[in-house]
Amino acid sequence: MPLSNIRSAYKGQLTTVEKNVVEYETNASKLESLSARYRLEGLRDSCERIQTRYTEVQHNILKETPAERQEDEIDELNAFLTHIEEVEERINSLITRVLVTEEELGHLFSSTIIEDDRVSKLLEGFNTIFESMNKNASETNRSYTKLKPVQIPPFSGSYIEWHPFKDLFVSMVDKNPRLTKTQKFHHLKSKLTGQAKGVIDHLPTNDDSYDLAWEAIQERYDSKKNVVKSHLERFKSLAAVKTPKVEDLRKIYDISTTTISVLDALKVSGRDPWIIYEIVSKLDAESQQLWSREQSELPTWNEFKLFLDKRCKSLEICPSSFNENPTTFNKNINKSPNVQVQNKPKSVKSFTMTSSDSKGKELCQIC
Repeated sequence: MPLSNIRSAYKGQLTTVEKNVVEYETNASKLESLSARYRLEGLRDSCERIQTRYTEVQHNILKETPAERQEDEIDELNAFLTHIEEVEERINSLITRVLVTEEELGHLFSSTIIEDDRVSKLLEGFNTIFESMNKNASETNRSYTKLKPVQIPPFSGSYIEWHPFKDLFVSMVDKNPRLTKTQKFHHLKSKLTGQAKGVIDHLPTNDDSYDLAWEAIQERYDSKKNVVKSHLERFKSLAAVKTPKVEDLRKIYDISTTTISVLDALKVSGRDPWIIYEIVSKLDAESQQLWSREQSELPTWNEFKLFLDKRCKSLEICPSSFNENPTTFNKNINKSPNVQVQNKPKSVKSFTMTSSDSKGKELCQIC
């Protein structure tokens, strides 16, 4: 049988349950029946069974649905779970009314002078039922949950946004035992934009993709070194306030407090990051690039000092070709007089000229 037909069958079962609930809601005398409580319990159990099986079918449908239509199927699941939750709440309300009726009956029996053992046993049974029903009414143990909107800000790939996004996503989605991995992957993919979205765009929407996707995002952006650098860059880029404007002062206040809070949260409270950032910003582009390749997660001043000393000694031995023309270092490095070109095209010729000072010797304009 097609999955869509099975899904429709479960919808029909829920409709039948709801009709029975309406009968109890519109006919108060049915609540006075001794079997009312047990029938209502049965209806509630049916709701839980329908919810579990419907959700399993819907997840199978989701796996077979093209990516562009998966959002519609998730909305379908949300709508059904919302409906069945409302029906269960109505059933619990009816059960509460039945319990009140039984409790009043118990008080009536206890106020009489009848000492019949059967009445005592009946009251004892009622007390046991009251405790059990109250506990069941307050606890809901389900394998699946309705996909309520998760209030997580989107993540574009900015290191400044990384930790707020990561903390919320881990607590609300990654550590949520009620969500399947397919649902977690859907939430993750829907919250990524820009460069971050491109990291996992190639993965299909299924259970196997979630762990791969979350690991790839963390590997790309969970870098304490880059997070600290980004916050210090934003802090140092603050413009000086020339006239007293609340907007400008508030911006300085917000960015300053945010920067300090982030550094505190990352347990970065020393002077080293500030000093290193200031000095690196004064280095040439080639030295900055070499420093960025250092593997330390959060380098110390001693590590940076060692790097800078090695860089100085290296340049003393072999001066950088970058010094001749910094703006064209990357493009024209092979044209520099200090670089030996190993593979010259065979068609290249050496142009020469003579000079009266050379005493008849030829001077190569390339060499």
